[in-house]
Amino acid sequence: PFHSHGESLWFPTIHEEARKVSSWGHIDERFMEGRRRHILEEYTKLQKLEAQEAKILVVGAGFIGVEWVTELEYFFPQMKLTIIDFLPRCLGPLPDSAADYCSEYMSASGIKEFY
Repeated sequence: PFHSHGESLWFPTIHEEARKVSSWGHIDERFMEGRRRHILEEYTKLQKLEAQEAKILVVGAGFIGVEWVTELEYFFPQMKLTIIDFLPRCLGPLPDSAADYCSEYMSASGIKEFY
């Protein structure tokens, strides 16, 4: 879901007003310990999803989406992963050879692709 303050795991919630309505308001990410705790919380959630052999959909097959889905596959191999994009292939701005290489890797790793 979208948050009014642009909250995201990748961008720590450090502004006082945003922290009041944050999904992670109990964590003070202005300090390294808070950031570490947040990452460990998310890791624990991912471990639980893997134990359930959860089906995960990654929307967007650009640099970040491809990195995210392949990292999930590497560290959590029991998850059932799918990546989608509105473009006709992954890694749209890269040369065809790079996209083909990446697509072959994902296919061999069991990641489903829909473009």
